[in-house]
Amino acid sequence: MVTPVTSTEIMRSRRGVLGAALALLSSTSLVAACQAKDATPAEANKAKGGADHASHAPAAMSTVAFIEVWKTPNCGCCKLWIKILEKEGFKVKANNVAQTAGIRTKLGIPDDMGSCHTGLIAGFAIEGHVPASEIKRLLTEPESLRQQVIGLSVPGMPIGSPGMEMGTKRDKFDVMLVLKGGKSRVYQSYEALA
Repeated sequence: MVTPVTSTEIMRSRRGVLGAALALLSSTSLVAACQAKDATPAEANKAKGGADHASHAPAAMSTVAFIEVWKTPNCGCCKLWIKILEKEGFKVKANNVAQTAGIRTKLGIPDDMGSCHTGLIAGFAIEGHVPASEIKRLLTEPESLRQQVIGLSVPGMPIGSPGMEMGTKRDKFDVMLVLKGGKSRVYQSYEALA
C-alpha cells in the first residue's frame, strides 16, 4: 500500500519531487479525482520554432499537474496564459493580488527576470509567459539539475509568447532557467516569426 503524500510535503522538498508526486498520484483519493472529465491533458504544445518536449513528459504528466498562479485582477494576458495551461492539462489555482513583485521575490526570481504573473509548481517558480512544454520539461529533468533550479522565466512580455499572441507575429524570446546562487541561463529559445 502506498502512503499518501500531501501537496505541502511535495512543496517543501525539491528533492524527490517526482517520486513524491508519483506516490501522491497512487493514493486512492487522487486516482479517483484524476478520473474526472477535466483530468485528461491536451497534447503537449509544440511551439513553432521551439522544441517539442512532449515526449519527455513523465507518467505523472499523464494526470493533472497543479500550479498556483499570482496575477493582478485585470491582466488579460495572465488570464490567457492560464487558459493555455489548463488546455495543456494543468490544474490552475489563480490568486488575484495587487502586485506580484513580493511573491516573485519570495520565490527567488530576480527583478530583471520579472513579468506580469508568477506561478509555483512542484516547488519551482514560473515567471511570466513560459510555454507549457517547458514547464513539463523542467519537471522531467534529472534530479541533479532540478536541485540547482529556482524556476523558469520569460522576462518581460514578448509578443507571441503564450498569452501574448497577436496574430502570427512572434518576437524572439528566451525561456530562462533561474538557478540558485543568482545565475541564469537560456533553457530554450524561440525564434521570431513575421
